[in-house]
Amino acid sequence: MKKGNDQQELSILDGQTGSELASNNEQDVDVVDAILSDLGGTFRKYQIINYILFCIPFALSGTFALSYVFTALNLNYRCYIPECEEIENTLFVPDWLEAVVPFSNGKPTSCNRYESNNFTSECVAARFNESSIQRCDEFIYETTERSIVNEFGLQCDNNLWKLAMVGTANNIGRFVFTPLMGYMSDRFGRRTILIAGVLGSVIFAYIRSLAPNYNTFVIFEFLDAGIGSVTYSASFILAMEWIGVRDRILLVTLITATYPFGQIFLGLTARAIQDFRRLLQIIYAPGLLILIYLWVSPESIRWLIVNGHKNRVLKTLARAERMNGIRLSQKTIDLINQERTGRDNVRIEKDDRIIDVLKKRVFLVRLAICTFAWISSAFVSYGISLTSVSLAGDKYVNFVVVAVAGIPAMVLCYFMMEWFGRRWTLFSSFLIGGTSIICSKLMPVHLGALSITLFFVGKLFITVAFTGLYIYTSELWPTNMRHSIMGLCSTMGRIGAMFAPFAPLLSQYLDILPYLTFGAMALIAAMLILLLPETRNKKLPDSLYEAENIADQ
Repeated sequence: MKKGNDQQELSILDGQTGSELASNNEQDVDVVDAILSDLGGTFRKYQIINYILFCIPFALSGTFALSYVFTALNLNYRCYIPECEEIENTLFVPDWLEAVVPFSNGKPTSCNRYESNNFTSECVAARFNESSIQRCDEFIYETTERSIVNEFGLQCDNNLWKLAMVGTANNIGRFVFTPLMGYMSDRFGRRTILIAGVLGSVIFAYIRSLAPNYNTFVIFEFLDAGIGSVTYSASFILAMEWIGVRDRILLVTLITATYPFGQIFLGLTARAIQDFRRLLQIIYAPGLLILIYLWVSPESIRWLIVNGHKNRVLKTLARAERMNGIRLSQKTIDLINQERTGRDNVRIEKDDRIIDVLKKRVFLVRLAICTFAWISSAFVSYGISLTSVSLAGDKYVNFVVVAVAGIPAMVLCYFMMEWFGRRWTLFSSFLIGGTSIICSKLMPVHLGALSITLFFVGKLFITVAFTGLYIYTSELWPTNMRHSIMGLCSTMGRIGAMFAPFAPLLSQYLDILPYLTFGAMALIAAMLILLLPETRNKKLPDSLYEAENIADQ
């Protein structure tokens, strides 16, 4: 009798009973599909506005995540030669420079000069002893760009690790905060944590733009990345949980395709500004738009239903009905109650816990493979983006071109996942991406165009894999721990991203070594993905039972 009263209390409409709910148990219909169908389908006014709102955090994440590429950008500089020039009025490569500074590969070395004999005041070759090289502590820069290199005195090889450490601090911040933010998202809601994460990121970025020294800058890089780590994942899951099975891949692809536009905005703004303090202040300003989400953006309807927030479900659906001029059917209302109270044969437990994942081999294997795939994709994707600014040509243009490669990758991801399913899409993307990256470095010098083409093909397919991995991971785990598991996988992925800034340094030992490392990680991930179940055209699981048996749906 008590159980019947509980079901009656949870009903959306008064008078709805548990026996009436049972009549719907024969059909395993996805609740979000049913709601969207009653609201007029995927592309009605309320739904379209939501999808547009979901796009903004993706673009912001694309801008914020790699800002350190330009704030910690290494610059071209050489020694200042007071015997021959005035620091405020000189050229980067004057005619006399080869007589006073060692050259390497046709360029002046950054921190070495020939010792002066001081027997004459004229700037002539005889004044400098080429057999005696000394370090310098004042520098002439090729451009007027300002990064933390010239702001905090991080010149020369002995400080290269400090530049790489900015990117590593960024990824350590994500590593530390991502599981916490994922848990909080599952506990307090996707939208709530998304807003808090973006606002926190903006605040810490503005403090970082005013940093008086290197240590302060790195501390707030860590905090910015940590609190902002939720931006992409929370908005992704928020979108996933508002989209039905049929249109899931299409809409997720369209929404996530805004991520590269954030990177493009970053690259173009960095090229125009070329001052890291002003750059941070400009690119983070749009983050303040997240405040309007308190009034205009809905919480995940699936999260609200599964967690029993009856009043918020009513309020959210009433608003959708008003905007679309359509009312939900009685059958869908019954299904909403059924999702909350449980089916006759499938127990949907709110108290499924992460610890339960560790009790079954099937989940342990699944989690281990997801984790390694995330580590590989993060390491390769971030490593390629960082390597792009060291390619020949304009570093800003190269960065933008690499970001642009992400747009067709999103489109390609959609078609591949629709045609071949999740598992084979990830397998082929890792395989082609890893092979292309290795081959790009094996090309002879006279085939430079082919080398760059292969490099961008590799970037394209690794982006397909990374995008598909978000979709695939979210489909493998139940609602009450979906963000926690994705947060855990993303956290482990940060291990790869932490090492990505150091990967280009491997070229000091063997030129091809960074590319071999990227390729090997991708190829191993490709093989492991084949051990996971296919999830195409399957409803999102709401319990560990459903997640375990997803291949049987």
